[in-house]
Amino acid sequence: MKRLKKVSKKTSQKNFLLLLTSIQKTYLGLLTGKTTGYPLTPQQVAKERGVTLRAVNNMISKLENLGVFSRGYQKLPESRVTHKPIFKGNSYIRRHAEHWNIKIVWSGNKYNKLLRTGNKIIIDNNTITIHPKTINIYSHQEFKADDVDKADYLAQEYWMRFFKLLENKLAVVILKEGRHNIKLCRIHYADVHNGIAERLRYNKEKLRIYDLEDGKLRIITDFSNLADELESQHPSKAPEDMKRIKKHNLGKKYIRDIIENDPPTNSELSNILKCSLKIQLQTQEQLKISAQALELVSKQLKTVVDSINALFPKETKKTEVKENFDFQEYIG
Repeated sequence: MKRLKKVSKKTSQKNFLLLLTSIQKTYLGLLTGKTTGYPLTPQQVAKERGVTLRAVNNMISKLENLGVFSRGYQKLPESRVTHKPIFKGNSYIRRHAEHWNIKIVWSGNKYNKLLRTGNKIIIDNNTITIHPKTINIYSHQEFKADDVDKADYLAQEYWMRFFKLLENKLAVVILKEGRHNIKLCRIHYADVHNGIAERLRYNKEKLRIYDLEDGKLRIITDFSNLADELESQHPSKAPEDMKRIKKHNLGKKYIRDIIENDPPTNSELSNILKCSLKIQLQTQEQLKISAQALELVSKQLKTVVDSINALFPKETKKTEVKENFDFQEYIG
């Protein structure tokens, strides 16, 4: 393959790409994410192309010399799933304040060099702290949607692309099939423009509900983003708490009952009553059959008793009485 000269900085990006061979364009598409929708790490490119890691690194060096690729940070592309429409004044869910702890599967020399220069970097407004075996991500992203499931979908789409980018940025492997090395340690869900939070703020009150098992803060009211918010903050129970709160839009004592006991809805209660009524009808039918059976047994016992009495008749004593009884004669 003919060696290309290094392109000057004055050359346009369009002219850069025209100088590339087809194989160089293929590698560039994989490394930048234009082919797959997200950038691949050198290890992933090697696996995709069926070549050695050394061959991939050689190609990356050529692309860097041509000025069309940099191993440094690249801003994440916009999500294909829109976060809108969110209209002012309408209630919606805001997922935020996430903390991820990641155990590194593999790291190279570049990562070790980064550790020696410092352990804190900023990528896409997320604070990253790096350690020899772990990476912590303190998110400043917000995912807004009509309900919890939609907000979770937006977050999942974003974080999968971000983790790919993080692998490329730090020269590490954190995504590997069969490994459970990525843990979500903290997450908050806010019901924005919540009526309960608004009433409590007007009354100069704050809602704070703690979990009865571990004592961690579970539900709060907040006005930090210039909107009344009812937040669920428990590390493991926040999603389910917010779903229940949205399902039961009630007051404080009902919220505690909801998150602790998860009482049935009206439709669920109706189904329970229908099942109970059906059981009662079945019980009455069984009692009726039992009464008929007892009546039949009673008749059979009476027949047996009558048969026994017929075989063994009772002896009756007869007392003879004189018709003309003379008392004087009796005492004379």
